[in-house]
Amino acid sequence: KGEYWWELRNCAYYELFLNPKIIFPNLQNSNKFAFDYTGVYLNAPAVFLPSNDKALLAILNSKVVWYFLKSVCVIRSGGYIEVKPQYFEQIPIPIIEEKTKYTLIELVENAIQEKNQNQEANLKSIEYHIDQLVYKLYDLTEEEIEIIENNSK
Repeated sequence: KGEYWWELRNCAYYELFLNPKIIFPNLQNSNKFAFDYTGVYLNAPAVFLPSNDKALLAILNSKVVWYFLKSVCVIRSGGYIEVKPQYFEQIPIPIIEEKTKYTLIELVENAIQEKNQNQEANLKSIEYHIDQLVYKLYDLTEEEIEIIENNSK
């Protein structure tokens, strides 16, 4: 029983919904990680990670992470993958130097602004720059980058 009439059970993490968080749907056909600072509530099968780290958001939306998730997640009909927490927690997150972190945050903020203004053409350029930085973070070779690029087409 919850504290309010509409609660079916008490939610121990109720206050976390009010904080900044990275949110994502359980089923994805491409990276769909988003940042929420409005205090939105989610229901299953959406997931949230209490975090205000926009550099992490950039990494999660990169081609590298999408390639990784496709290799560990269950694939459903239509090519959707099921990004459950047990798969999500396997994502290897690199250590980010402050300069790179600042650049990623700036790129994410620009991407959010472009998305809000429906400037899709500019968004592709931002995504390209994010992917290039993420390739460096993972110290990928040209061959590895080519595999990921060819796999994302």
